[in-house]
Amino acid sequence: MAALSGIVALALHITACAPPGPTPAEISAATGLARLHTVEGEHEQAVRIYRELLAASDDAPFVRLGLAAALFQKGDLAAAAAEYRRILAEEADSPIALYNMARTLERQGRKAEAAVFAQHFVSLHGAELPALAAKAQQMMQPERPPGPATNAPPVRPRLDTRNSTPETEPTE
Repeated sequence: MAALSGIVALALHITACAPPGPTPAEISAATGLARLHTVEGEHEQAVRIYRELLAASDDAPFVRLGLAAALFQKGDLAAAAAEYRRILAEEADSPIALYNMARTLERQGRKAEAAVFAQHFVSLHGAELPALAAKAQQMMQPERPPGPATNAPPVRPRLDTRNSTPETEPTE
């Protein structure tokens, strides 16, 4: 019994001496602030907050997702892709990470790689996320070369006010 109370006392001492990490409320407040910075276009501030959270707390996947999204919005696509890869290494079927990895690769011009992630997203999550699946399927389409030029005049929509149905008329 004395040995057990000694172990408990040691565990309490170790816990008390450990540097405190942010509380869930602090993490929530900080991620909210980082999202606000992202919405306001202040991507560097958002990235800084997410990085500070990751350094101070356990590697929370939602914080890493926020960091990756902020990096994407900032235009640092290589860093965003690296963060999405870290997330996928831990959770290979994360719908957010799969879809956004495909978007990031597509934005980098890496269409073939983007199509692989998009296909994986559609196969795992297409039924539950049909709107995103439709966008992912567009990423899977091969690029088409530009079509032949036409000599037809451009068409401008015209509203027929008699029955309010759109019609078209050639522009001059």
